[in-house]
Amino acid sequence: MGEEPAAPVLAAAAQHGEDLHVLNLVAGNVAGERVYDVEALRHWAGKDLPWSDDRHLARLGVEYRNDLIGHCTAFGLREPPRRYHSGFLGTADWPPNAVALEELRALGGVTGYGHPFHTPFGDDDPPDVVLDRGRSCAAREIVADAALGLIDTLDVLNHSSIAATAAVYRRLIGAGNRLAVTAGTDAVLSFCRRGTASSPPGWERVYANVAGPLTAESYAEAILLGRTFATTGPWLELTVNGHGPGDTLELPPGQRVEIAVSSIGPEVETLEIRTADGVLAQGPPGRLTAFVEVREPTYVVAVASGPPHPRSMHRSGAYAHTSPVYVDVAGGHVAREADVRWCLAWLERLEAVLRESGTFETPGSSATTSPCTSAPGRSTGGGSRLPGSGDAGEDPFQAPAELAGRSRRRPRRRRRRRACGGMPARPPRAPRGGRRAAIRSTSGGTGPSTSAASREMAPSTYTMIVYEARGSGSAASSASPTRSATGPLKAAPRMAGTAAGWRISTSRRSSANAVMRSAGGLLSSSSDARSASPSSRSRRPPRAAAARARLIRVLV
Repeated sequence: MGEEPAAPVLAAAAQHGEDLHVLNLVAGNVAGERVYDVEALRHWAGKDLPWSDDRHLARLGVEYRNDLIGHCTAFGLREPPRRYHSGFLGTADWPPNAVALEELRALGGVTGYGHPFHTPFGDDDPPDVVLDRGRSCAAREIVADAALGLIDTLDVLNHSSIAATAAVYRRLIGAGNRLAVTAGTDAVLSFCRRGTASSPPGWERVYANVAGPLTAESYAEAILLGRTFATTGPWLELTVNGHGPGDTLELPPGQRVEIAVSSIGPEVETLEIRTADGVLAQGPPGRLTAFVEVREPTYVVAVASGPPHPRSMHRSGAYAHTSPVYVDVAGGHVAREADVRWCLAWLERLEAVLRESGTFETPGSSATTSPCTSAPGRSTGGGSRLPGSGDAGEDPFQAPAELAGRSRRRPRRRRRRRACGGMPARPPRAPRGGRRAAIRSTSGGTGPSTSAASREMAPSTYTMIVYEARGSGSAASSASPTRSATGPLKAAPRMAGTAAGWRISTSRRSSANAVMRSAGGLLSSSSDARSASPSSRSRRPPRAAAARARLIRVLV
C-alpha cells in the first residue's frame, strides 16, 4: 500500500520531528478483509510504543470502517477488538457501528468518528444534503451513536469538509449531546503523492488541557472532559466567566456572563462566538468579548477562520474550533428544540438511505462480517512485510532488517471504478427485495442459511431515536481546573504556540507499515449480533424498543 515501505522508525521520526505530544496510529482494513498492522496492535495494545518519552506518547488504536455509515476511531485500547470492519467485498452492512463502539468502549477506548463529511454543508441545510451520497464514508450513524452515548469525540478538523462537520457538530451538542472537538489528519506514512494523506502527521491538531504528567490516561481524561480545541494552525482560547472548554456553569435565569475569545496567528481573519442560537458576536482577530444574559440553557464555542495561508495546509483555509463551555440554567441542560428535530429528521432520512444503499443479504448465501483477517507476511502489489508476521518471539513493531533502504513497487493501476478516496468500488449489492441479516455464532461461523434462519430486517429496525434533555455526558463542572499559563511549551511547526498543560495530538490515520484503517456496521440497538439466535431476534431489537420509550422527552 503506497509508494514507500513505512517502518516504525518513520513514525517515531515524524512524531518527534513535528513535536507531537500524542500520536494515535490506527490499525484497520482498506477495501477487504485484510487488517493492516493487527499483529502490532495485538502486541502493543495497552502499552506505549517504544519511542514514547515524558513529552511524547504514541499508542496503537483502531479505525473501524464501514463506507456506508462511517469510520469510527478508538484511542487507548487495553486489548484488540474482535471486529474491524463490515460491508466490504459484498459482505453485509452488519453489525452496526454501535456494536463495534460498545466493544471499543468496553476495552477502554476513547471513541469518535473520523473524516466525517465530504459534502459542502451549511448550518441551515437539511440532513439529506450529507446523507444522500451513497457509500461515501460519511458518518451517517453518528446521530444515533451520539444519542446513545457511544462516542466521545468528533474530528471537526479533518482532511475533508471542516465546515460541514462543524455544522453537524453544533447540531449534535445543541440537541444535548456532550462531545469533544478533536482532529484527525488521515495521513498515511507509506503514501508519497496523495495530497494531505502524504502530509506529515499533525498538519491539523487537537490541543488537550492535560492535568499532570502526560500519560495515555491523563490525555484520555482531558479529551473526555472536553478540554480541547482543534486547529489548522491558529491558537484559540475561550473563557466564559473565567471558565474554559469542558467546564459547566450552573446559573440562575437572567444572570449576565462575560465571554472572551482570543487568537494568535497571522492566518486568522475572523473570530466568532457561537451559542446554541447561532453567532452571538463576530470580529477581527486578536480578541473578541461579549456579554449576555442567559435565560435558558445553552453552550458557548469559539471559532477562528481565515482564507488559504501558507501556515494552513487545508485547502479551505485556516480554521480553529473549541469544545463548548456549557451553561446550565436552573438545573436544565441545553437541548434546543430545533436541533432535536433536525436530528430526528436525520434519522428518518437515514432509514430511506439504508433501504437504497444498504446490503443486508449477500447473493446466494448468508450475510457475514469477518471479525478480522490478519495481513499475511507479504502484502500484495509488492508491499512490505508487516511487523509481527515473522518468527515467534519477534517484536511486532521492530522494522525487519531487509526493509532498510528498500523501495516499494508502485501498485498496478486498477481499471475498475474507484470510490471513497481511491478504494475499489464494492461489488453490486444484492437485489432489493427481501434483504435479511444473517446470524453469526459466538464461535465466528455463520448460522443457517439466510432464507431458513434469518428474519427480515427493515432499515427501520436499525434506527434508534434517543433524544432527551440530559447532561450526564459531561464530567466537568464549573470547578474544573482551567488551563495554566506558568510557561510556554516549545511551539510546534505551523502552530502559533502552546501554554503549559496543553498537549498536542493528532489522530494519525496510518500505521508504521501502510494505511491503518478499519470499518463498521449498520444501525442497531441490539447488543452483539453474533450471539443472537434466530428465535431471540425480533423485528425491533430490545434496546431499540427501550430507546423509543424515551423518544423525544425534550419535546413533550
